[in-house]
Amino acid sequence: MPVLLEQLSEQDIHFTILVPAVLNMIAKLPDVDRIDLSSVRAITTGSAPPSLWTLQEFKRRWGIEIINIWGQNEGTCLIAGPADVPELERRVDHLPFWGKPGCHWPSGVDGVSVKLLDDEDREVSGPGDIGELCYRAPSLFAGYFKRPDLTEKAFTADGYFRTGDLFVIRDDAHVGFHDRKKDMVIRGGFNISSAEVENAVQAHPAVLDAAVIPQPDEVMGERVCVCVVAREPASPPTLDDITGFLRESGMSLYKLPEALRMVDAIPRNPVGKILKRQLRDEVE
Repeated sequence: MPVLLEQLSEQDIHFTILVPAVLNMIAKLPDVDRIDLSSVRAITTGSAPPSLWTLQEFKRRWGIEIINIWGQNEGTCLIAGPADVPELERRVDHLPFWGKPGCHWPSGVDGVSVKLLDDEDREVSGPGDIGELCYRAPSLFAGYFKRPDLTEKAFTADGYFRTGDLFVIRDDAHVGFHDRKKDMVIRGGFNISSAEVENAVQAHPAVLDAAVIPQPDEVMGERVCVCVVAREPASPPTLDDITGFLRESGMSLYKLPEALRMVDAIPRNPVGKILKRQLRDEVE
Protein backbone atom coordinates (compact mmCIF):
# COMPACT_ATOMS: atom_id res chain seq x y z
CA MET A 1 0.00 0.00 0.00
CA PRO A 2 2.75 2.58 0.77
CA VAL A 3 4.31 2.01 -2.68
CA LEU A 4 0.94 2.39 -4.41
CA LEU A 5 0.16 5.64 -2.58
CA GLU A 6 3.62 6.99 -3.34
CA GLN A 7 3.14 6.27 -7.04
CA LEU A 8 -0.32 7.84 -7.13
CA SER A 9 0.88 10.94 -5.28
CA GLU A 10 4.28 11.58 -6.85
CA GLN A 11 4.36 10.12 -10.38
CA ASP A 12 1.67 12.24 -12.04
CA ILE A 13 -0.72 9.30 -12.48
CA HIS A 14 -3.92 10.29 -14.34
CA PHE A 15 -5.68 6.93 -14.50
CA THR A 16 -5.46 3.54 -12.81
CA ILE A 17 -7.45 0.40 -12.04
CA LEU A 18 -7.98 -0.68 -8.43
CA VAL A 19 -10.19 -3.43 -7.02
CA PRO A 20 -12.92 -2.38 -4.53
CA ALA A 21 -11.02 -3.84 -1.56
CA VAL A 22 -8.03 -1.56 -2.24
CA LEU A 23 -10.25 1.50 -2.76
CA ASN A 24 -11.94 0.74 0.54
CA MET A 25 -8.60 0.38 2.32
CA ILE A 26 -7.34 3.73 0.97
CA ALA A 27 -10.49 5.57 2.06
CA LYS A 28 -10.21 4.09 5.58
CA LEU A 29 -6.51 4.78 6.20
CA PRO A 30 -5.86 6.64 9.47
CA ASP A 31 -3.89 9.36 7.64
CA VAL A 32 -6.26 9.57 4.65
CA ASP A 33 -6.40 13.39 4.91
CA ARG A 34 -2.70 13.59 4.04
CA ILE A 35 -2.99 11.62 0.80
CA ASP A 36 -2.54 13.72 -2.33
CA LEU A 37 -4.40 12.31 -5.33
CA SER A 38 -4.76 15.61 -7.16
CA SER A 39 -3.25 14.27 -10.40
CA VAL A 40 -5.67 11.33 -10.64
CA ARG A 41 -8.60 12.06 -12.97
CA ALA A 42 -10.42 8.72 -12.93
CA ILE A 43 -10.18 5.22 -11.48
CA THR A 44 -11.89 2.10 -12.76
CA THR A 45 -12.80 -0.77 -10.47
CA GLY A 46 -13.93 -4.32 -11.05
CA SER A 47 -13.81 -7.95 -9.83
CA ALA A 48 -16.60 -7.17 -7.34
CA PRO A 49 -19.29 -4.52 -6.89
CA PRO A 50 -17.93 -1.30 -5.34
CA SER A 51 -19.50 0.22 -2.25
CA LEU A 52 -21.42 3.49 -2.50
CA TRP A 53 -19.52 4.85 0.50
CA THR A 54 -16.19 4.40 -1.30
CA LEU A 55 -17.42 6.11 -4.47
CA GLN A 56 -18.72 9.01 -2.40
CA GLU A 57 -15.48 9.35 -0.42
CA PHE A 58 -13.28 9.49 -3.52
CA LYS A 59 -15.59 12.05 -5.13
CA ARG A 60 -15.82 14.16 -1.95
CA ARG A 61 -12.14 14.08 -1.00
CA TRP A 62 -10.40 14.22 -4.35
CA GLY A 63 -13.07 14.82 -6.99
CA ILE A 64 -12.26 11.43 -8.52
CA GLU A 65 -14.92 9.58 -10.49
CA ILE A 66 -14.88 5.82 -9.86
CA ILE A 67 -15.97 3.89 -12.97
CA ASN A 68 -17.67 0.57 -12.33
CA ILE A 69 -16.65 -2.18 -14.75
CA TRP A 70 -17.80 -5.76 -15.09
CA GLY A 71 -15.84 -7.98 -17.45
CA GLN A 72 -14.05 -11.26 -18.09
CA ASN A 73 -10.92 -12.48 -19.85
CA GLU A 74 -13.14 -13.95 -22.58
CA GLY A 75 -13.78 -10.43 -23.90
CA THR A 76 -16.99 -9.45 -22.12
CA CYS A 77 -17.39 -5.97 -20.66
CA LEU A 78 -20.05 -3.60 -19.31
CA ILE A 79 -18.98 -0.14 -18.12
CA ALA A 80 -20.83 2.35 -15.91
CA GLY A 81 -19.06 5.69 -16.06
CA PRO A 82 -20.15 9.25 -15.29
CA ALA A 83 -21.39 9.81 -18.86
CA ASP A 84 -23.78 6.86 -18.92
CA VAL A 85 -24.59 6.53 -15.20
CA PRO A 86 -23.91 9.93 -13.59
CA GLU A 87 -25.58 9.23 -10.22
CA LEU A 88 -23.22 7.46 -7.80
CA GLU A 89 -26.14 5.77 -6.05
CA ARG A 90 -26.99 4.01 -9.30
CA ARG A 91 -23.48 3.51 -10.61
CA VAL A 92 -22.64 0.96 -7.91
CA ASP A 93 -25.23 -1.51 -9.20
CA HIS A 94 -26.58 -0.19 -12.53
CA LEU A 95 -24.67 -1.21 -15.66
CA PRO A 96 -25.76 -0.19 -19.17
CA PHE A 97 -28.05 -2.69 -20.90
CA TRP A 98 -25.91 -2.49 -24.03
CA GLY A 99 -27.67 -3.55 -27.21
CA LYS A 100 -31.15 -3.02 -25.76
CA PRO A 101 -33.38 -1.62 -28.54
CA GLY A 102 -34.29 2.02 -27.93
CA CYS A 103 -31.42 2.70 -25.51
CA HIS A 104 -28.92 5.46 -26.31
CA TRP A 105 -25.61 5.80 -24.49
CA PRO A 106 -23.47 8.99 -24.50
CA SER A 107 -20.35 6.80 -24.53
CA GLY A 108 -21.35 5.67 -28.01
CA VAL A 109 -20.78 1.95 -27.44
CA ASP A 110 -21.89 -0.06 -30.47
CA GLY A 111 -21.88 -3.71 -31.54
CA VAL A 112 -22.55 -5.25 -28.12
CA SER A 113 -25.65 -7.30 -27.36
CA VAL A 114 -26.57 -8.91 -24.04
CA LYS A 115 -29.52 -10.93 -22.78
CA LEU A 116 -30.47 -12.73 -19.58
CA LEU A 117 -31.49 -16.40 -19.67
CA ASP A 118 -33.12 -18.49 -16.97
CA ASP A 119 -32.26 -22.13 -16.20
CA GLU A 120 -34.45 -23.26 -19.11
CA ASP A 121 -32.67 -20.91 -21.55
CA ARG A 122 -35.71 -18.65 -21.71
CA GLU A 123 -35.00 -14.94 -21.95
CA VAL A 124 -36.16 -12.86 -18.99
CA SER A 125 -37.12 -9.25 -19.55
CA GLY A 126 -39.07 -7.79 -16.63
CA PRO A 127 -37.65 -5.47 -13.95
CA GLY A 128 -36.42 -7.59 -11.04
CA ASP A 129 -36.00 -10.72 -13.18
CA ILE A 130 -32.73 -12.59 -12.67
CA GLY A 131 -30.88 -14.66 -15.25
CA GLU A 132 -27.46 -15.61 -16.51
CA LEU A 133 -25.90 -12.81 -18.55
CA CYS A 134 -25.17 -13.94 -22.09
CA TYR A 135 -22.95 -11.71 -24.19
CA ARG A 136 -22.19 -11.21 -27.88
CA ALA A 137 -19.76 -8.66 -29.35
CA PRO A 138 -16.85 -8.30 -31.82
CA SER A 139 -14.47 -8.36 -28.85
CA LEU A 140 -15.61 -11.79 -27.71
CA PHE A 141 -13.13 -14.65 -27.90
CA ALA A 142 -13.68 -17.45 -30.41
CA GLY A 143 -13.44 -20.30 -27.93
CA TYR A 144 -11.19 -22.14 -25.48
CA PHE A 145 -7.85 -23.28 -26.90
CA LYS A 146 -8.00 -26.96 -27.92
CA ARG A 147 -11.11 -27.48 -25.77
CA PRO A 148 -14.07 -27.84 -28.15
CA ASP A 149 -16.02 -29.53 -25.36
CA LEU A 150 -15.81 -26.43 -23.15
CA THR A 151 -16.45 -24.11 -26.08
CA GLU A 152 -19.64 -25.93 -27.05
CA LYS A 153 -21.03 -25.64 -23.51
CA ALA A 154 -20.00 -21.99 -23.22
CA PHE A 155 -22.06 -20.64 -26.12
CA THR A 156 -25.77 -20.56 -26.91
CA ALA A 157 -27.02 -21.75 -30.30
CA ASP A 158 -27.15 -18.14 -31.54
CA GLY A 159 -23.59 -17.31 -30.52
CA TYR A 160 -23.98 -15.69 -27.10
CA PHE A 161 -21.33 -16.50 -24.50
CA ARG A 162 -22.68 -17.86 -21.22
CA THR A 163 -20.82 -15.75 -18.65
CA GLY A 164 -21.73 -17.81 -15.57
CA ASP A 165 -22.75 -14.59 -13.78
CA LEU A 166 -26.29 -13.86 -12.64
CA PHE A 167 -27.62 -10.38 -13.42
CA VAL A 168 -30.84 -8.65 -12.46
CA ILE A 169 -32.81 -6.32 -14.72
CA ARG A 170 -32.85 -2.98 -12.89
CA ASP A 171 -35.07 -1.09 -15.35
CA ASP A 172 -35.60 -0.65 -19.08
CA ALA A 173 -32.03 0.54 -19.64
CA HIS A 174 -29.89 -1.05 -16.93
CA VAL A 175 -28.86 -4.43 -15.56
CA GLY A 176 -26.95 -5.14 -12.38
CA PHE A 177 -24.57 -7.85 -11.20
CA HIS A 178 -26.39 -10.16 -8.79
CA ASP A 179 -23.87 -12.91 -8.05
CA ARG A 180 -21.78 -15.62 -9.61
CA LYS A 181 -24.02 -18.49 -10.59
CA LYS A 182 -22.25 -20.87 -8.19
CA ASP A 183 -21.71 -18.36 -5.39
CA MET A 184 -25.11 -18.05 -3.74
CA VAL A 185 -26.15 -18.76 -0.17
CA ILE A 186 -29.44 -20.70 -0.24
CA ARG A 187 -31.17 -20.21 3.11
CA GLY A 188 -34.44 -22.06 3.50
CA GLY A 189 -35.10 -21.90 -0.22
CA PHE A 190 -34.23 -18.19 -0.53
CA ASN A 191 -31.29 -17.27 -2.77
CA ILE A 192 -29.03 -14.71 -1.09
CA SER A 193 -26.40 -12.85 -3.08
CA SER A 194 -23.09 -13.08 -1.21
CA ALA A 195 -21.83 -10.08 -3.22
CA GLU A 196 -24.72 -7.92 -1.99
CA VAL A 197 -24.02 -8.74 1.66
CA GLU A 198 -20.25 -8.34 1.24
CA ASN A 199 -20.69 -4.94 -0.34
CA ALA A 200 -22.93 -3.77 2.50
CA VAL A 201 -20.66 -5.11 5.27
CA GLN A 202 -17.58 -3.44 3.77
CA ALA A 203 -19.19 -0.05 4.34
CA HIS A 204 -19.13 -0.61 8.12
CA PRO A 205 -16.56 1.78 9.64
CA ALA A 206 -14.92 -1.00 11.70
CA VAL A 207 -14.52 -3.34 8.72
CA LEU A 208 -11.47 -3.27 6.47
CA ASP A 209 -12.49 -6.18 4.23
CA ALA A 210 -15.23 -8.81 4.19
CA ALA A 211 -16.43 -11.93 2.40
CA VAL A 212 -19.52 -14.10 2.71
CA ILE A 213 -19.55 -17.90 2.63
CA PRO A 214 -22.38 -20.37 3.29
CA GLN A 215 -22.44 -22.11 6.66
CA PRO A 216 -24.13 -25.53 6.54
CA ASP A 217 -27.22 -25.77 8.70
CA GLU A 218 -29.42 -28.81 9.43
CA VAL A 219 -32.64 -26.76 9.47
CA MET A 220 -32.17 -24.02 6.85
CA GLY A 221 -29.69 -25.83 4.61
CA GLU A 222 -27.29 -22.88 4.66
CA ARG A 223 -26.91 -19.69 6.64
CA VAL A 224 -24.93 -16.54 5.89
CA CYS A 225 -21.47 -16.50 7.46
CA VAL A 226 -19.49 -13.27 7.10
CA CYS A 227 -15.70 -13.32 7.34
CA VAL A 228 -14.28 -9.97 8.41
CA VAL A 229 -10.89 -8.28 8.55
CA ALA A 230 -11.11 -5.67 11.30
CA ARG A 231 -9.93 -2.15 10.66
CA GLU A 232 -8.60 -2.11 14.24
CA PRO A 233 -7.67 -5.69 15.26
CA ALA A 234 -7.71 -4.71 18.93
CA SER A 235 -11.39 -3.72 18.73
CA PRO A 236 -13.10 -5.91 16.14
CA PRO A 237 -16.81 -5.52 15.36
CA THR A 238 -19.28 -8.02 16.81
CA LEU A 239 -22.00 -9.85 14.92
CA ASP A 240 -24.57 -7.56 16.57
CA ASP A 241 -22.62 -4.51 15.41
CA ILE A 242 -22.72 -5.72 11.81
CA THR A 243 -26.34 -6.90 11.75
CA GLY A 244 -27.47 -3.67 13.40
CA PHE A 245 -25.60 -1.67 10.75
CA LEU A 246 -27.21 -3.72 7.97
CA ARG A 247 -30.67 -3.34 9.51
CA GLU A 248 -30.24 0.43 9.50
CA SER A 249 -29.26 0.29 5.84
CA GLY A 250 -32.54 -1.48 5.05
CA MET A 251 -31.29 -4.99 4.33
CA SER A 252 -33.94 -7.74 4.45
CA LEU A 253 -33.87 -9.81 7.61
CA TYR A 254 -33.34 -13.14 5.86
CA LYS A 255 -30.10 -11.83 4.32
CA LEU A 256 -28.50 -10.82 7.62
CA PRO A 257 -25.35 -12.75 8.64
CA GLU A 258 -25.95 -15.34 11.34
CA ALA A 259 -22.29 -16.19 11.94
CA LEU A 260 -19.13 -14.08 12.13
CA ARG A 261 -15.57 -15.24 11.65
CA MET A 262 -12.66 -12.85 12.17
CA VAL A 263 -9.77 -13.48 9.77
CA ASP A 264 -6.39 -11.84 9.19
CA ALA A 265 -6.96 -11.43 5.44
CA ILE A 266 -9.47 -12.30 2.72
CA PRO A 267 -7.73 -14.55 0.16
CA ARG A 268 -7.95 -13.11 -3.37
CA ASN A 269 -6.55 -13.94 -6.78
CA PRO A 270 -4.29 -11.47 -8.69
CA VAL A 271 -7.30 -9.55 -10.08
CA GLY A 272 -8.98 -9.20 -6.69
CA LYS A 273 -11.65 -11.88 -6.81
CA ILE A 274 -12.26 -13.66 -3.52
CA LEU A 275 -11.02 -17.24 -3.36
CA LYS A 276 -14.13 -18.65 -1.71
CA ARG A 277 -13.02 -22.28 -1.66
CA GLN A 278 -9.77 -21.36 0.07
CA LEU A 279 -11.63 -19.14 2.52
CA ARG A 280 -14.11 -21.91 3.36
CA ASP A 281 -11.23 -24.33 3.97
CA GLU A 282 -9.47 -21.84 6.24
CA VAL A 283 -12.64 -21.16 8.25
CA GLU A 284 -13.48 -24.85 8.59
